[in-house]
Amino acid sequence: MTVIRLAWLFIACSIISNDLYAAPTDVHSDSLSYEQKLEEGIDAFYRADWVEAKALFKELRQEKPDDSRAYFFESMIPFWKYYFGGRTKQTAEQFLSKSQEAIKVSKQKLNKDSSDTTMVLMLS
Repeated sequence: MTVIRLAWLFIACSIISNDLYAAPTDVHSDSLSYEQKLEEGIDAFYRADWVEAKALFKELRQEKPDDSRAYFFESMIPFWKYYFGGRTKQTAEQFLSKSQEAIKVSKQKLNKDSSDTTMVLMLS
């Protein structure tokens, strides 16, 4: 059940990420806005460039620790590695651990603002 719920969370974030703006690829990440860095991280995620994606999501978590989108996409890295790359116990445990962290941050944000439709969608 948790995997299905997290898969829906992944789909929701994919839909939400369509509202992000593209950033020129030759601009250093320090000069990009949070939303541009998030899009860059999502792009790296979909290219399966896990190292770049993970680094960007870590930077975003430090910049805005209450924004669960970076936590969510980082949690999806071991999810994809598990389902498409061998199904090891280690990647399953990483996915569950990181997913729990994303859910915790999402719930905290929703508790602060119960009308946050992004969090409602991510947690449904």
